[in-house]
Amino acid sequence: MIPGRGWWWAALAALVIAVGGGLRLAELDRKVFWLDEVSTLRVLAGYRRAEVTAELVRRGEVAATELARYRQVNAERDVGDAVRVLWHESPEAAPLYFVIARAWTRVVGDSPQRLRLLSALLGLLALPAMFWLARAWFGSARAGWLATLLLAVSPIQMLYAQEARMYSLWTVWILVSSAVLARAWRTNAPGAWWWYAATVAAGWYTHVFFGFAVAGHLCFGVEGDRQRRRRLWVAVLGGTALFAPWLGRLLFQGVHVSASAGLNEPPPWWFAALRAVAQFSLPFWDANFEPTGLVTWEAGWRLVVLSVAATAVWALRQEPRPVRLLVWCWIAVGPLFLGAVDLWRGSQLLLVHRYLFVSFLGTQLAVAGWLARRWAWSATWLVTVALLVSGLISCGLVARAPTWWTKGHNATDPLIGRVINAADRPLLVVNARTGGINHLLTLQPWLEPHVRVRVLDSASWPAWKATEAGRDVFVYRPRRADVAGLRAAGFAPVPQVPAGRLWYRRDVAGEPPR
Repeated sequence: MIPGRGWWWAALAALVIAVGGGLRLAELDRKVFWLDEVSTLRVLAGYRRAEVTAELVRRGEVAATELARYRQVNAERDVGDAVRVLWHESPEAAPLYFVIARAWTRVVGDSPQRLRLLSALLGLLALPAMFWLARAWFGSARAGWLATLLLAVSPIQMLYAQEARMYSLWTVWILVSSAVLARAWRTNAPGAWWWYAATVAAGWYTHVFFGFAVAGHLCFGVEGDRQRRRRLWVAVLGGTALFAPWLGRLLFQGVHVSASAGLNEPPPWWFAALRAVAQFSLPFWDANFEPTGLVTWEAGWRLVVLSVAATAVWALRQEPRPVRLLVWCWIAVGPLFLGAVDLWRGSQLLLVHRYLFVSFLGTQLAVAGWLARRWAWSATWLVTVALLVSGLISCGLVARAPTWWTKGHNATDPLIGRVINAADRPLLVVNARTGGINHLLTLQPWLEPHVRVRVLDSASWPAWKATEAGRDVFVYRPRRADVAGLRAAGFAPVPQVPAGRLWYRRDVAGEPPR
């Protein structure tokens, strides 16, 4: 229980954790299986993107149902094939999650629901890890319980605990490695330092931005005796050395992370700055920017949440120096690094919220520590309840919604599928130059068996003109450079599909299917 508030606080804590954990397991089969998740399935199946593209270009027209083989795990390709796909195609996507997920699919299956279940269970595992960490850092069981409650109802954690990606596992290693560090620092036992080095290696092999957490660990070690500082550095370097083979490949090929936050045009600097700051409300509140009639109210509550978080971060000055430096480092290093890369490359990495998990966890820990220190004040209870209710509402919305703003690339896939399926003889055309293979594999479950698909490479796309009369031809996600040619060939965007993601032409007079 949370010390100092009696049995009803213990009951509230148990209820909140149970609801938060239950929501992570709810409606896993109803969510849109979006671009990144399909990439996970394709990697687990052992297919490189270029291999799928070349095969589909060579085969010409195929039934939409035939695309399913590229997102199904089978015995012909094993975990080694999955790792080789990452090694050659996406070394920035470290392999540990994919190795675990491949073993998981062999046992329970590779359906979206069952693959997401792995992330949901890892998300549940993060809850005791958070309690362990917060109690070790702040020296208070109350801080541990409060941090666990905030994590249980965190909408950003809820979102990614329901995705077939590595973010839940990354969260677990961030928390576990930091808790093991606290133990190693306290006991200074050689065995504890070995365990810490192992968790550092596991964190690196889960996500390349685990380095943000390691930077905080090094800040934690600024104070202490010389032997402890030396052992900390040896453990960090040793764990990183175990990652050296993959790190070498990563440095050789370069890091290819998403260069934007899904925005079509770079936003003005002031908007980017506001959005970057607003992201720090995501651990406590997210309403999917809906309903539109409550935008002013929603923005006001977001501002309140940000004010509470800022106050808690500032109040870290009262914590022991190693703890406050570690949490401040967690919060600041990621945004500073990504912001610097953005200035250098002209990208928008700072607006990609999923790269800021270390910062979000640091913010939640700061708030938990701040609430625990002021637990004797009545106002603290109100703030705690408000944050928990805010998180529960957000998690409830996430659980019920089939899609979310984080899945913006593919939120319209069900609609696009209905439009194409309504045609009598539909042909879906995809330009392989757009990188549309993953988008096509994402759309595939929404297409009925009578839909035919054709993938064109860069050589055949300009020369491709028409099919036989009487077919409904759709072009999926054309490049902007292709728009003029499509209009000249008689294509027009389907009105009910936003952002020009689907274009239509019928070889005889007719209208797009409604």
